[in-house]
Amino acid sequence: MYLSTEQMASFKQIEGKSIKEVLYHFWVNKAIPAEELRFLEYIEIRFQEGLHLVITKEEEVGDLQVVSGIDLRKTNETLKDEFIGLIKYDSFRATNSLVWKPFLGDKIVSVQMEEEEGLFLGETVLLVGENGHEVLLHTLQEGLNARVYAPDKNA
Repeated sequence: MYLSTEQMASFKQIEGKSIKEVLYHFWVNKAIPAEELRFLEYIEIRFQEGLHLVITKEEEVGDLQVVSGIDLRKTNETLKDEFIGLIKYDSFRATNSLVWKPFLGDKIVSVQMEEEEGLFLGETVLLVGENGHEVLLHTLQEGLNARVYAPDKNA
């Protein structure tokens, strides 16, 4: 619904930072092989300044949130034991994708959220780079998405 003050501060701390690498971590459920369920659960952004941010979707309310970190190796070991390898996390280096490549070496000048009556909604976060590149992070029914933000300038 609305971002807490702590979550706002977690997102705002990346203003002025330069992206070095972006990793996507997917939840994969192969319990029914013909109907594999796969969705983006974590976006991990690493910065040249040594900071890294892990973004996920909060389960109860469904807002974006920054979490302190994840240990997917340990989690996958537990899942392998519990679900015989049918459920696991797959990771993908998204740094050179169309969404993130324009951000490499570019500073994030602004992190923006939609405001409603003085409170900030937690379903979307817009990252604006100094070269004008914009990435919209948003929640889906299952998981997250990141896409290039290109508003209709004629609207």
